[in-house]
Amino acid sequence: MADEQQPDVPPTQTSTEQSSGVRVQQQTNLQIDYSKADASYANMSFVFATAEEVFLDFAIKPLGNPQAGGNLKVDVTNRIVMSHYEAKRLAGVLVQNIQNLEKNFGEIQVDPRQRSQQQT
Repeated sequence: MADEQQPDVPPTQTSTEQSSGVRVQQQTNLQIDYSKADASYANMSFVFATAEEVFLDFAIKPLGNPQAGGNLKVDVTNRIVMSHYEAKRLAGVLVQNIQNLEKNFGEIQVDPRQRSQQQT
């Protein structure tokens, strides 16, 4: 990941309350270190939650179609655990990203049958 272009991260705003009750805005420069980041691919995801956390599980679906009524074993390769607050922020960023992509390249068809009809 070291040779990949890293996104610019804008400064974040934080507020603190002084003893007088007046809120003062302070800017914090966020510095992100990608040197320990791992990249992996997933074509399946599962989401579940508890009252405190959201779990995002990522997996790779094996090639081929399983027999009707048969079993398909899927190994989860990564799990991300986050607060509901961060999950909501992530959901908003993902929606915005997909909207921008579709504006530039056309609608993303989630249903594989619709994708195959578009390609013919």
